Amino acid sequence: MFEATSATLEENPSDKFDNLVLAIIKPGAKAASPEIAKDVSEDLGFQLDTREVGIIRRFEFSSKLQRMSVVVKHIEEAGFRIHIKGSPEKIRELCKPETVPSNFHKILDKYSESGYRVLAVATKPLNVSYKKISTATRDDFEKGFTFIGLLVMENRLKPITTSIIDTLQDAHIKTIMVTGNNIGFDFFSL
Repeated sequence: MFEATSATLEENPSDKFDNLVLAIIKPGAKAASPEIAKDVSEDLGFQLDTREVGIIRRFEFSSKLQRMSVVVKHIEEAGFRIHIKGSPEKIRELCKPETVPSNFHKILDKYSESGYRVLAVATKPLNVSYKKISTATRDDFEKGFTFIGLLVMENRLKPITTSIIDTLQDAHIKTIMVTGNNIGFDFFSL
């Protein structure tokens, strides 16, 4: 996603923010372009934020929890915000029901059945102190989100993969791809 948007992630930054920041995300030229930002904002129905953002705390990905989240802060703003991504079903459970579209499952099924990798994303403001940010558990924060949408990605095979699979099949070795994307698509026999 960083490559597609030309954004950058600067770990352990020494300037602009204070020592409380783990990393800074800088929007790339594609995202920061006023024309593109305007077009994308109109498509999304809300203003695309093209400012740098500091990552204050990370709750790393947990396969058991099926999600990860980050607490972030814009240098010009007083409060914090938490963003979360993960399995669509799990993120849906953590969102306020009125923010999840009624056709959520229909859209999710459409992309999953077509073999796409699908993640859900959500956000919410955190009006708490830095002390609370640094001491709270993820369970304290990971609820009551506003659903943003689904991130749909295509995992293409590397050029060499097809020839390797052909070689394995020619040797009568059963080939199975394990994706972990969706319970209905965890195992494919090729």
